[in-house]
Amino acid sequence: MPQGVPVAATSYYLYGNPIRTIPKNTFVNQVSLTYILIRFNEIERIESGAFAGLSSISTINVRFNEIEVIEPGAFPSLTTLTSLTIQGNKLTLVEPGVYNELPNLSYLYLHSNEIDKMTPGAFSGLGKLTTLHLNTNKLTSLGPGLFEDLTSLTNLQIFSNKIQTILPGTFTNLTSLQTLQLYDNEISFLEQGLFIDLGELTELRLDNNLLTVIKANTFLGLSKLRTLRLNYNKLYLIETLGFSGMAKLHYIYLDDNELPTLHYSIFNQQDFPSTYGRPSTSDSYDFLLYLSDNVWNCNRTLCWIKHGISDGYVQKGETFYCAKPSIGQTWNSRDGSIYCNGANSGMYFSFLNELPIFSCSFHLSMLTSPEYLISM
Repeated sequence: MPQGVPVAATSYYLYGNPIRTIPKNTFVNQVSLTYILIRFNEIERIESGAFAGLSSISTINVRFNEIEVIEPGAFPSLTTLTSLTIQGNKLTLVEPGVYNELPNLSYLYLHSNEIDKMTPGAFSGLGKLTTLHLNTNKLTSLGPGLFEDLTSLTNLQIFSNKIQTILPGTFTNLTSLQTLQLYDNEISFLEQGLFIDLGELTELRLDNNLLTVIKANTFLGLSKLRTLRLNYNKLYLIETLGFSGMAKLHYIYLDDNELPTLHYSIFNQQDFPSTYGRPSTSDSYDFLLYLSDNVWNCNRTLCWIKHGISDGYVQKGETFYCAKPSIGQTWNSRDGSIYCNGANSGMYFSFLNELPIFSCSFHLSMLTSPEYLISM
């Protein structure tokens, strides 16, 4: 590392050097430094005590190096540090002793590494952390004890990993969390009560996973959730009470799944105010469903979707695919009507407000009856 940095220096920049290690006591006399940026070098290791003595430091950024190892004690007693970026390196392990002496850290960026293991207690002592990025790594599972000290965390990003399993208790004590991004993983099942402690969460992204079923009470605890993304999964079943407990939900993305049917009662629950299957639309409440590109069994159980489009709570202009009764049917607009292309190409469904949807022969008052029919 370069020597002779003035004691009065407040910023330190180091680019494009063949440096392999940040050794112990590198910055021990730099009491005025507030900002360190060391990027695009060849650093592989940060030794214990490397950043000792930085009594004024607020930001350390060592992104885009070749860092494989950060020894415990590398950031000792940095009580003024608020932002630490280690993005774009080759870390494989997050373990206790590395980040635990940073009591005022607010932002920790560990994304775009090769992390495949995190040890419980690795983030202990980070009671003021608000943002944690772990996305674009190689994590395969999450379990209890990883995040339990992060009571101030509001933004947790773990997308684009290889996560298959999330154990109960993983999100315990994340009582301030508002955004949780788990998309682009390999999650196939969600344990009931997994999100029970996330009462402040407003956005949950689970899109582009391998989910097949949403069980009853899966999302209990998410009383303030506004946006739920479940699109681009393998969903074929959502149980009644699958969305229970989410009275503030505004947007549900269910497009690009394998749903054959979706009964309106899923959205007509004690915890999910609705009228005739339509969630409440008071002045302060919006609601929108995204349902396109599933494998719908086109029968009377989907008639409520027509009114959903008309009333504005099913996304307009979406494409619907009929897997049954005629395999391969699609609904396309032609001269103000919707024609089924396939084995029964002579059938058509009326076009409602220039939206691609079938016509149902029933009154709203019949929604509670099993006898309402699609007119063909």
